[in-house]
Amino acid sequence: MKSESKLVKAFSLLEKCTSVEKDLVWTSSNCDPFAAILSCLEDKEKDLPACPSSCCCMKRRNACDRASTSEASTSSFCHSTDEFFDVRVRYGHLIMLVFHEIANELKTAYEQTAEYPLVSVKHSALLSSAFQFFILTCVSPYLDQGVGIPLQLRSHVIKSWERCTSDRGFRKNQLCLAAECIAALLDCNDTIRSNLLTRYCSDIVCVFEQLAMLGASDNTASVYEEILKSTDPQLLVCTFLGLLKPRSGVKPPKSLTLSIGSRLSRILVAKNGLGITLSSYEKINGDQLWQNTPFLSTFAKQLALPPKNGRKMAYYENIASQFIQLIRDEKFSRENVSILFCMFAEEMRGKNPIAAGIFIDDLLFKPWEALCSTAHPSWSDSHDISLCLLKLWSSEKSTARILKSNPRFLPCVTVLLSLLSVGEGDKKASPTNLMSDVSFILKNALNDVENLSDLLLAFIGDASPCFELVQQQRLVQLVEEKSSVYGKVILSRLVLSRDEILGRRIESTIEFLKSLDSSLSGRLMVEIACKSIRSWSSDAEWDVARFIDDDKTNSVLDRSSWHLVAGVFFEHLQNSDIDCSDRKTVLSLLDLVKEILRSTTQYLDRREKAFETLDIIAAESEDDRSLHATIIQNAKMAVGLAGGVIMGACVDEQVSSALLETCDVLMSFSNFVSGLKRNDESISVVAADARKLASLFGKDASSVAEAPSPVKEKEGTVNIVDSIRNRLANDSPVERGGALLDAGRLIRLRNPTILLHLEEWLFEAMKEAIYDCDSYVYLAAINAVAETACYNSKYLRELISIFKNFEIPAQSKTEDGVEDEKQAADKDQSVPVDIVVRSRLCEVIGKVFRELGDMSPIWIDECAGVFLACFTEKDEILRASASQSLAELILACRGRNVEKYINEIFLVVERVISFDDSALVRRAAVNLLRQIIRSCDAKIFEVLLFSTLVIWLSNEKHISRSLVHGYGICIESSFVYGALILIMSCDYMRSWLWRR
Repeated sequence: MKSESKLVKAFSLLEKCTSVEKDLVWTSSNCDPFAAILSCLEDKEKDLPACPSSCCCMKRRNACDRASTSEASTSSFCHSTDEFFDVRVRYGHLIMLVFHEIANELKTAYEQTAEYPLVSVKHSALLSSAFQFFILTCVSPYLDQGVGIPLQLRSHVIKSWERCTSDRGFRKNQLCLAAECIAALLDCNDTIRSNLLTRYCSDIVCVFEQLAMLGASDNTASVYEEILKSTDPQLLVCTFLGLLKPRSGVKPPKSLTLSIGSRLSRILVAKNGLGITLSSYEKINGDQLWQNTPFLSTFAKQLALPPKNGRKMAYYENIASQFIQLIRDEKFSRENVSILFCMFAEEMRGKNPIAAGIFIDDLLFKPWEALCSTAHPSWSDSHDISLCLLKLWSSEKSTARILKSNPRFLPCVTVLLSLLSVGEGDKKASPTNLMSDVSFILKNALNDVENLSDLLLAFIGDASPCFELVQQQRLVQLVEEKSSVYGKVILSRLVLSRDEILGRRIESTIEFLKSLDSSLSGRLMVEIACKSIRSWSSDAEWDVARFIDDDKTNSVLDRSSWHLVAGVFFEHLQNSDIDCSDRKTVLSLLDLVKEILRSTTQYLDRREKAFETLDIIAAESEDDRSLHATIIQNAKMAVGLAGGVIMGACVDEQVSSALLETCDVLMSFSNFVSGLKRNDESISVVAADARKLASLFGKDASSVAEAPSPVKEKEGTVNIVDSIRNRLANDSPVERGGALLDAGRLIRLRNPTILLHLEEWLFEAMKEAIYDCDSYVYLAAINAVAETACYNSKYLRELISIFKNFEIPAQSKTEDGVEDEKQAADKDQSVPVDIVVRSRLCEVIGKVFRELGDMSPIWIDECAGVFLACFTEKDEILRASASQSLAELILACRGRNVEKYINEIFLVVERVISFDDSALVRRAAVNLLRQIIRSCDAKIFEVLLFSTLVIWLSNEKHISRSLVHGYGICIESSFVYGALILIMSCDYMRSWLWRR
């Protein structure tokens, strides 16, 4: 109670210190309000707190008393020409003493009860109001010009006050006393601290910043830091920004600007610092902040300037991650934050391109770039924020322009195109907002791309895997779980064949085209169909070295696939999609018709010549017959399309010329079909329709010149042999390898000139090139020899003999070459060249059998023993290659003539899976078993003897146990999956046999 009475008395005295009668203040025109208050207090109050006698205010008072009694003044204490300056100093000290007394009483009460005593609202308001008098008398007079709010802006009564700037030591002492008083008040009670910081934060900051500029921060720095830590960061930022503004045309001192800028930077790089800074700007400027583009641009430039003494890369990473978090949390509008983020990214790119590439470009594009190379992809936070940013940056013209200028953008767009949902099932499973954002990105990204049809056609022909997005509804979110833009999304890789990938990519392309304007989408469909037809006649499929370049072979579409692409886009070209009033559309359609008919003519001519050669291997297969039906159907649709265009097109000079050329092509096609020796009814009907359509323009068979041979020879028959011979003798490996690739391609095309020279010298030259030391040359030679083996069984037997008796001749290696090879092998433990060449030969033999198909069973007796013998080789590459080639041979035989080797194969596979140290060989053995099960259906067991069945069942049990054993010790995912599949297959076969 005694402490409480002291506290009440202190607040009562504080009230008297801040109130005075108006008549007393204005009795004289030059009277100072603080002088009037102090005079009244000294007259009425007897127990006023007083400063020590050594205090400057007491010295000044004694000097004034001596002057009033006519005593000579010996004191030179004078800091201002203001006659009331000393009175205000004394009043300020009185206020500080009262504040100290209140703080001490509250602190003592807290120490006794361990709880902050309650301060009434009246007393809290009184202290907050009295703090204004403290600022005016104890702080403002000692601040430099430009620091804090000027005196004349606080009140018209005190606008004539002068600052005390002459005595640096005096100012320092007075501000130190003020700092001690502020620290005591802020430490005594939470309510008082909250009120004072909310209303007087800028004044409090000015006290400590001014002390730092005066060189007295050593004693107060720790106190200042504690105050800043306990202050709301947003309040601090608003305060600092306010102190940086010029007041009455006076700019803040440079030292103050640097100090506050440093503190703003610390807040910015702290946790959620960017959000705090933006909240402060938003509080100051209101909703107009995000419409103020010049300000946002300036702020982005400031963000792109890292601290001088800080690590630049760490700073850029910090700011970029904070932008990402703001977009994810959606504390501010994502659209607004994304614009500022884009401005910052461009400024950072100008100052540090490496940082921009790591923290911006990788953020946007790397998740999608790494998608195709990941065996088991999954949706992650990086995909989430990348897709959101791409959508946001694609929506604005300025940001979209910056996005499109990045060379990594278009490849990323093609990956997003493969994510488009296709079919009704996918649309139901896919999230609406996610798919709409993907479609939005694609529409804005590809809207003004030049040669868009080429990009879409390249996407269709790409052999990269496709992916599927499925969103799961989330009703509950974990406490520590990161917020997500799109919720829980499942990203999975679709296991599809090459044809299924092609079909899905076609559907994704059509789905994208539907989102565009009808006129643009129709024109793009026409261009894609036209360019796909041109690919029919290209030699891309034939130019590939199919026996040594698996990646390129799988990436190149064959002719039947291009026909499929054209046929699908034909079906989507409805009347509503075709604007016959658009000249470009009409000309594109006519080009499409001409390309189809010319390509069909070339196909029919090549087919006619193939029948004349009586080549058994080249006889039509089921795929060839399907291709033939597709081509005839496309030709039929092309003639119908030509009729529609001719009837509905707006004719001008350019269109009229194109129509006449189209009619010439129609009649040429009809004449060519009429002259074919082997013809069917379907193509004759199409030719008759083409003749009728051409007759509308007065065209007949006699008016059209005889069409030249549709098959074009690219190389002159006279110079082919000489060119290959001369290049094979060249010293350059590039020339020798190119000559061998050309020879292999021409052999594949059954060029008669090249085939005649095989017996004379060419085959021997290709055999010698296999032993060349350059990898480009010997790989091209292996491919050429394999093509020759497909042409004639004699050369296939030669290929098998080369592999069986392979040995690099001594003269093919120079002493320097041998020494270099040894040094390279010792240095990086690389595989010797002879092992590489022999393994390649082994693999190529298997691929040749895959091409021969039904002719393979007659070769199994010559090759099976050779391949099985390779399982005893020391090098793992040879063992794996032999296993792969044996699998290719068995698959090509489709179970025929395999029964005599089945037991030996099972024993070898069991030994490999159980005891071989090489993971590569174990995986190849598992693949061999899979191909056996795939090629040899259940009917193979009907022809086996009972004893053989018993042996096989015994071996099969051992193999199953070996697979289980391998599953337990092997960590390779491909081996594990293959083993599980085989275990299930073996169980199925065992149950079938026992039922039999």
